[in-house]
Amino acid sequence: LILHEGMLYGTANEGGTPPLTPDEHYGTLFRLNPNGSNFEVLYNFNLASGANPYGSLTPDGNLLYGTLSYGASDSYTGSIFKFDLSDNSFTILHVFEYISGATPFGSVTKVGNYLYGTASNGNYPNDAGVLYKFNLSTSSYSIVHGFSGDYGRPMGNLVQSGDKLYFMCEG
Repeated sequence: LILHEGMLYGTANEGGTPPLTPDEHYGTLFRLNPNGSNFEVLYNFNLASGANPYGSLTPDGNLLYGTLSYGASDSYTGSIFKFDLSDNSFTILHVFEYISGATPFGSVTKVGNYLYGTASNGNYPNDAGVLYKFNLSTSSYSIVHGFSGDYGRPMGNLVQSGDKLYFMCEG
């Protein structure tokens, strides 16, 4: 949950539009007033867009950035998205692939014109996850660091302090 321009914004990992089957609970992006009134679902996630958000949203003016841990491709590896509050439009910025990182379980951190984040799986052949950056100007994705062995599986949100980013790994 984040406070942005006087409103609370967040994501729910499950729930949303009534599912077609009992297993379809892909999550929502929502907002409400700080006093709890005027709850509104802004977007219902689905397999095509990506589903099941775990991290917080990252605000930047009228834009909210986030990650989805599932869906968005035939391999169900997740995505990076932006949501524009000025017109309630949803855009997939990047679809993860197992070879270069998959299944993000945290938020992105905006530093300059880049979004930094972690993906807990992928990075063939090690499958221990990655620290990545996404260039908002060129829409290019690159691995900053690939994990291997028992020292990987990054989970959760990044924390920026000066020119350093901190995060935790499961391994």
